[in-house]
Amino acid sequence: MSRYFFNIVVRGRNAIPDPEGDELAGDKEARKHAKMVAREMLSDRIWYKRGLEHWTFVITNEAGRQVGVVPFSDQSRFRTTSSESN
Repeated sequence: MSRYFFNIVVRGRNAIPDPEGDELAGDKEARKHAKMVAREMLSDRIWYKRGLEHWTFVITNEAGRQVGVVPFSDQSRFRTTSSESN
């Protein structure tokens, strides 16, 4: 298991760093996790500020290497499901 950090970037600017991260099996699982969280946040939009479609997860591993970028806007067309297929 490796630790991955899901930092939020808003309109190209670092906004919310992820100081703790999550332990996941690999890069692919980290990208799936980011997609799932983005979808959940979009579906629970009432609890979050407007403008989530301008947010992006920039995923880095524990060595600081970027392993993925997940724009929230790409996730808005998907519904949150209990099993992640992407």
